[in-house]
Amino acid sequence: MALDFNRTLASMIERFGKSRRPFAITVAGDKFYVITDPKHVAEIYRNEKTLSSERITRIIHNQSGMSSEAVDKLFKVNTSASHNKLHPRPLPPVGLMLESLRQHLAPSELLDRLLDNSTIPLVRQAIDLKWQDFAAPQELEDGTRVLSLKLLCIEAMVRGVVESFYGPTLWELQPDFVHWYMLWERVNWKYLFGIPGFLSKDMIQAKEVMIDLFVKYFSLPPAKRPGASAWILETEDILIEGGMSTEDLGRAMMLQTWAVLGNLYKTAFWMVSYIVYDRKLLEAIREEITPAISGDRVHHHCLNKECPRLDSLLAEVLRISVSMPLVRHITDDTVIGGSTFRKGNNVMISYHQLHLNKDAWGANADGFQADRFLNKTSLKSSLSYRPFGGGSGLCPGRQYARETTFSFIAMLLSRYDLTLATEEAGSSGGGKAHEVKKPRFPQPDYSKPVVGVTAPGEQEDITIRLTPRVLV
Repeated sequence: MALDFNRTLASMIERFGKSRRPFAITVAGDKFYVITDPKHVAEIYRNEKTLSSERITRIIHNQSGMSSEAVDKLFKVNTSASHNKLHPRPLPPVGLMLESLRQHLAPSELLDRLLDNSTIPLVRQAIDLKWQDFAAPQELEDGTRVLSLKLLCIEAMVRGVVESFYGPTLWELQPDFVHWYMLWERVNWKYLFGIPGFLSKDMIQAKEVMIDLFVKYFSLPPAKRPGASAWILETEDILIEGGMSTEDLGRAMMLQTWAVLGNLYKTAFWMVSYIVYDRKLLEAIREEITPAISGDRVHHHCLNKECPRLDSLLAEVLRISVSMPLVRHITDDTVIGGSTFRKGNNVMISYHQLHLNKDAWGANADGFQADRFLNKTSLKSSLSYRPFGGGSGLCPGRQYARETTFSFIAMLLSRYDLTLATEEAGSSGGGKAHEVKKPRFPQPDYSKPVVGVTAPGEQEDITIRLTPRVLV
């Protein structure tokens, strides 16, 4: 069982960090300076000279099974590399991969093509309930389907999205990819903590199955991988030019795929959960998204720019659910907020604690408020709001994630009347009619460190009813 990571960190911050000054803790022999002041966080993002992400990036790749020599190649700058001709300063392959992802997933014609021609049609298949994995939805006589919200989000945002990047060949090589990926999602905290192999057999098995898949995938010539996205092909070219073997390419792309998929299904799950528990919110968002739906076509630019309630909901979901810590290695003595951080140690930012800072968010900072950002969009610029990180590490896929998630919700609400399938009845007393009580809201699992958005607990889910809407 994982230690309750966020609760332990919150307890330390409560004990040592009320003044918002940095304090130090030691974990597994490494010293971490914990940062809780938003102004100090901003200083860290601006400092790329003495605060480095390279050490943690090397560790993550080494743990995938790459040799030290292979990891060195990721950080070796080749000034004559063809992809470096596009950049003002030469970058190593690890930097070129990030720039490629940023280029393909930033607002552009490249992103529009990916969404319109691949991602949205594949996500729509899940919403059309063309299930291929897990338990099929139960169909009632009136056409209503009863199903797991969690599994719907997995079908749409894992199966649909991964195929939009890799094409259908992925399923020919490993039909059970979704199963193995979701096992990885449940146990990858062991990877992040570096838990010994004899205690991590489930994590190692899931990791190796996925790596084996990507090694087989990249062993095929491009002509036998129809539907591969431009980003996949470009990243493959970058790594091969950087001297990576096919096996190391498979290991690198397993990690890249984790980065792309890891937050989408969780974000969608939390957004739809809050919607289905609040009828007024559901109707307000449905009214907003209606102009963006024309038959099977989704106008994702409209969703992106003309849906303030949907936008506020996403912002609040990210505020309340992003719980990953950011870690940087100190390569030289560094002064932040008047405190000196010594070379060889690390700095840590807890986004979860930053987002629950009552000084910034008020007395209800730890409560969910769907309209928190609706009339005060400036909150997105708060120093205490960092759902996508910052500095050079700002999430390159944030726009893709936003428009994919918005499209999923818009298609779902436009096609179906959405209600909770399970209800609890309780007497109001005095012989009055029974009141309908909603089932308990699903609870997040804050006990484990995650990369981004916190997942619902393993047994936490919602059973929903989807009734096809009759549009007049």
